Amino acid sequence: MNKKKLIRMVSIYSIIYTAITLLSSVLYLCNGIYEDPSGNWHELDRAIILLIGIAAFELCTNLPVKPLALRYLIAYIPSQLLAFAYVWFSGLREPLAKTAYRDCFESAAFLQHY
Repeated sequence: MNKKKLIRMVSIYSIIYTAITLLSSVLYLCNGIYEDPSGNWHELDRAIILLIGIAAFELCTNLPVKPLALRYLIAYIPSQLLAFAYVWFSGLREPLAKTAYRDCFESAAFLQHY
């Protein structure tokens, strides 16, 4: 991976993470919640799941596999398993939301679709 691609990946990651964090904060404030109930773990979880999504997107767009469907499959399966594993391990730390796995699946599908 060359320096230009790495800078692009880090920039995309930073922009998306900042936008998601700001949106989350605004939504909390609009609902009258002035502190993040999940605290710092929530921020770290968001960062790691986003990193998995960005890595999956980069794999989908840069793997040198010719059949496009195979390329997407090769990128999708490990990234989805990694995201589910991370959600499961975070459930050992604190109780998960009832929709945690569905939210993870929908987020990954959204990122890989675009």
